[in-house]
Amino acid sequence: MQKYRFSAFVQGSSDLPQRLRAQGYDTVLITGTVTNVCCESSARDAMMLNFKTIMVSDANAARTDAEHNATLGTFYATFGDVMDTALLISTGSRPMARGESRRSEESGVTAGSRWPRVQPSQRWALRWGVESEQVN
Repeated sequence: MQKYRFSAFVQGSSDLPQRLRAQGYDTVLITGTVTNVCCESSARDAMMLNFKTIMVSDANAARTDAEHNATLGTFYATFGDVMDTALLISTGSRPMARGESRRSEESGVTAGSRWPRVQPSQRWALRWGVESEQVN
């Protein structure tokens, strides 16, 4: 697949949204470079098209840590989820089938979601250098 704009999800850039929907996907994982350019553009546009969107923090890169962290913090606060690979794997052991719903208080899985929505944790706050009160 080729994309012709910063975002893979903006109209005219690619046929990715149609391909994903045709196969029943409602969740996208964003990885690549540059975190605060193409990755952020794709992530925001995916969310605006009603995809559940997760930026994978250790699978994106920017020119500087400050740019990378600022982008992930803004995305998490407003647009979607941010998870590192280990957290993604540990919480998403099994994607949900379309229309399947489950609720597990101990795992944090929310009904109707392919992947659980992870609430800010102390680990996340320490990783991104913000106070826990700021991310709760």
